[in-house]
Amino acid sequence: MIRYLWHHLRRFFLPSAQLKNVFLFWGAVLLLINALNWLLAHYIVGRIIVSGQDLALLHYNVNFGVNLIGPIREMYTLPFIGLMVTVVNYFIVVALDRWQDAKFVTHLLMACAVVVNFVLLGGLFSLYLINFY
Repeated sequence: MIRYLWHHLRRFFLPSAQLKNVFLFWGAVLLLINALNWLLAHYIVGRIIVSGQDLALLHYNVNFGVNLIGPIREMYTLPFIGLMVTVVNYFIVVALDRWQDAKFVTHLLMACAVVVNFVLLGGLFSLYLINFY
């Protein structure tokens, strides 16, 4: 029973052999970018805590200036969004693994996840600039 369950779970959650190398490359890139997102968010939160504040500037608009102030735990929202995009794309790719054009779709979805994570990294960097300069 356990062997049967393990076989089906493994087949659902792990990609086929043809996509393993693709996942290794994109997975390493996404892991690095997402780790940078989490580290930058943690650094910003640490600097805000050291300065003795419990609120952070979360959004800046050119027309109105700062228009969103909130708790510092909200800094972790952007890295979490990047992680969720990566996980959702992973499950979509694994679900479409048996499809004929799975390799193209894998590259497309993982490249989109990389772009999203880079945009979120830029957003975190702008939050750093807003809060400290």
